[in-house]
Amino acid sequence: MSVFAFLRLIRWVNLLIMAATQYAVYYCLLKPAIKSAFVAPALTHQSFALLCLSTLLIGAAGYIINDYYDIRIDQINKPEKVMIGKIMRRRIALALHIGISAIGLFIAFLVAWSVGMPRLVFLHAIAALLLYKYSENYKRRFLSGNLMIALLTALVVILPLAFETKAIIQLNGIQPEMASYVVKAFFVYAAFAFFTTFIREIVKDAEDLEGDLDSNCQTLPILLGTRRTKNLLVGLLALVEIALLIIFYFQSTGGGAIAALYLLFGVMVPGIFTAWHVLKARDKAGFAKASTWLKLMMTGGILSMPVYYFIYLYL
Repeated sequence: MSVFAFLRLIRWVNLLIMAATQYAVYYCLLKPAIKSAFVAPALTHQSFALLCLSTLLIGAAGYIINDYYDIRIDQINKPEKVMIGKIMRRRIALALHIGISAIGLFIAFLVAWSVGMPRLVFLHAIAALLLYKYSENYKRRFLSGNLMIALLTALVVILPLAFETKAIIQLNGIQPEMASYVVKAFFVYAAFAFFTTFIREIVKDAEDLEGDLDSNCQTLPILLGTRRTKNLLVGLLALVEIALLIIFYFQSTGGGAIAALYLLFGVMVPGIFTAWHVLKARDKAGFAKASTWLKLMMTGGILSMPVYYFIYLYL
């Protein structure tokens, strides 16, 4: 198996996005707030890099086990991308999943131990277990798999905050308003990650309708039909847009015109185009276009953190 094939197996682009998310929330939101109050962060540059690596390893193992259980579905939905059973034996894939998960958990334990909170390793352990159960069974159940992946994506955002709990407690004692702002900002980004990921998982189910039908999956498009699923997706996107509009209002009226403009064109406009393509979708290709615009919306949300950080420092 070539290196390139292995990178495709573990969805290296998605892993890079996960890493970018954690680096953005830590270095553009959490650490500047901690340092502004002269509070020592619990994580060093090296230990944070290890925390991020452990997250990526758990994610990579999750992608492997997902393909392990999805061979039949993928042979219908995307036969050209099937690797397990073709260029990699199933037992090797299973061994890789176990080995990479174990390494990720070990690294997470070392980082948790270094910040004096070894129990935090259970966050990674729960994530690894949920990814396995998702691939084995829950992705075929009504909404269960969608909610699992959305929750795990939100956890990617929250993890840096969890590992800096002690620093946040100290910050709260010195600058309670700053501490409150940081915690609220983390949960806003986590909520954005949850809802956009939940929407994307439903869009993917609509794309993969043929293979899911053949495997007796109980996904939303199968149970509700494509038309009702499209209406639900547009409704969910509308709720996200309304929440973003509220943030846009407070930014624009609070002297943050540049930040508001970025939110409008970098996040809200891609969301509108996502809804438009969902409404227009008639087949797999149509939902794929909606998925692409949704990815742009999610990427815009991630990039908002370094953009806002730059605006705060230099404008």
